[in-house]
Amino acid sequence: MITIRKAEERGHFDFGWLNTYHSFSFGDYYDPKHTRFRTLRVINEDFVQAGHGFPTHGHRDMEIVTYILQEPSNIATAWAPDRLFDVAMRNA
Repeated sequence: MITIRKAEERGHFDFGWLNTYHSFSFGDYYDPKHTRFRTLRVINEDFVQAGHGFPTHGHRDMEIVTYILQEPSNIATAWAPDRLFDVAMRNA
């Protein structure tokens, strides 16, 4: 059965440099009705302020997919298990 969950029902935090929305329980957000979908544990929509980003931290036994929706002015960093990809983004 498919359950529709509207965007405004998701968990939300605004840390200044990071405005984030969580579809499942994540970090300080906990909703027992939305902890995961089978093996999928996280779907976050993150808006990262230019010139900021996540500090170095590890990921174990998972795959991470990052979509860049808006071209940043300098460099976007996408994390993957045991690898770090720096993608240079050039302004048109």
